[in-house]
Amino acid sequence: MGVHINAAVIGDGNVQMLMPLPAYATYWNNVLGLNESYLEDLNTRADNCGFTSYIDEYMVYPPPQEPPTQFAPPDEELAEDYCSIWQSLREAAELANPCFNIYHIVDTCPWPS
Repeated sequence: MGVHINAAVIGDGNVQMLMPLPAYATYWNNVLGLNESYLEDLNTRADNCGFTSYIDEYMVYPPPQEPPTQFAPPDEELAEDYCSIWQSLREAAELANPCFNIYHIVDTCPWPS
């Protein structure tokens, strides 16, 4: 017997889903096709929301002596829209590629033969 998990979030959703997005978008931008101003905005938002400092402090090797603290955005009012970067990234990727697929980012729209 075993376990099958689809699209699992087994920890803090901010840490597992939102924090890696700016680095992911920057690394895979040759596939995603986002413009530079959007990437700059995404990275600025990550800095302002505390994502970058949290990753720099806790996602390192060797790991810190103390376990990570529960992530909390520096400003709760920012957290609701400004720090919820997933939807923003998805919309930007869909503008660049209307057939964007979150599970297979190299997919593109079919071209007529």
